[in-house]
Amino acid sequence: STEDKVRLIYNYVRKKVQWDHYYGKYSIQGVKTTLEKGVGSTADINLLLLNLLQQYEITCYPLLVADRDFGKVNVNYPFIDKFSKVVAYALVDSSKKAWIMDASQKEMPANLTPYQLLNTIALVVDKKKPILIRIVRPGDRFQKYVTIESTLDTDKNEIVSKVKIERHGYAKLTEEGRANIPFSNPIADVND
Repeated sequence: STEDKVRLIYNYVRKKVQWDHYYGKYSIQGVKTTLEKGVGSTADINLLLLNLLQQYEITCYPLLVADRDFGKVNVNYPFIDKFSKVVAYALVDSSKKAWIMDASQKEMPANLTPYQLLNTIALVVDKKKPILIRIVRPGDRFQKYVTIESTLDTDKNEIVSKVKIERHGYAKLTEEGRANIPFSNPIADVND
């Protein structure tokens, strides 16, 4: 399926190329050199990802974004300098569901929008129809379920408990120490 191809290519790029901690909108060294050296900026890495997705006939576009820390993009005047980096915007199925991927983030799964981009404005770089979009993902949640099952042992005068913790979405990343995401859930009230 298209989703499987996208995951496979995304994971290949994440594992093959290391991020040099440089943010950018433009490739510094080109995708071929990035792949050969195994290191590059966010632009180098994500443009390599886009190039590979296009080679496998997956509809995708560069997406200019501004992390929340970089500041807001004015929708009336979306100047290029208001965007901090480029990521991949890929349509993964027949319903045209879009995945926003940043392959420089080693622990972020392909189908989970990078947390720092949630509730921001981005520019889909399409030659035919560039468009500004608001990145909202109501389905991408911080979900943590705690189930406690307790029994009272009257003979020993004690309570015996079993605790089960389930984590999904961003909660899974934070609990495993794989992403720098606050523990609060700022996206709980986001609507479509």
